This record gives sequence, C-alpha cells and structure tokens, in this order.
Amino acid sequence: EKAKEAVQADTASRKRKPEELEDGERLMPPMAPQKVTGPHILMKGVPPSWTTEQVRLIFALFGGVTAVEFVQDGSSHARAAKVKLKEAGRAAHAVEKLDGGTVGDGDIIERCMVQCRLVEVHGDG
Repeated sequence: EKAKEAVQADTASRKRKPEELEDGERLMPPMAPQKVTGPHILMKGVPPSWTTEQVRLIFALFGGVTAVEFVQDGSSHARAAKVKLKEAGRAAHAVEKLDGGTVGDGDIIERCMVQCRLVEVHGDG
C-alpha cells in the first residue's frame, strides 16, 4: 500500500510544471511573451524545454528580468532568447558570468551550455 502511494506521489510530481511547487503555488508569476526592444542580452543555446519562467530564474541573480523573447539565432538557426534586465547596468556582469558556462540544475531547468552577449540597439530599436 505504501509503495503504491509513493508511486502515485512520484507520478503527480512529474505531471507538475517545472515552475510550480508541490502545493500548486508558482515559483514566480507567469510572464506573457513580450517583444524585447532596446539594449538586451542575447543568450544562445536555449533548449526547447526552457520557458520564460526558467529564463527568469537564470537571471534572478542579476536583478531580475523585465522581458524575455524567444528567437531563432540567425547564424545557426538554434533557439535563443533576448533578455532585458530590470537593472540594465547589471547586464555586462550577467554576460561575463554566464557566457560559455553551463547553467541549469538538470531538474527544474534543463542543464546546458549557453553563449551570451550584449546587444546595443541604435536608431528605432
């Protein structure tokens, strides 16, 4: 009987979205897809499994995110993300720490290596 309960609990946890806690609470409120304009970070190597919330978790240590837009990298056609930080002054530090590094915990956020760079936008954005 206890083994059956354990299997049911494990199955329920697998059905839960990565951004939800056991009791159904969310780690952070959902963010609607947005168009990123102006200076931002371009993060390449984003796995298909990543959601906006997972990108927000990666950048939480750098002051948080105001917008995330998933795009296709023009040169490799791989998935990338445009990320606009709440504190633009922390973008260079975020790029320095994340570029060429492995991110993700392998549980909530799929582990992968990412490339990041600052994108300065001139003109209309």
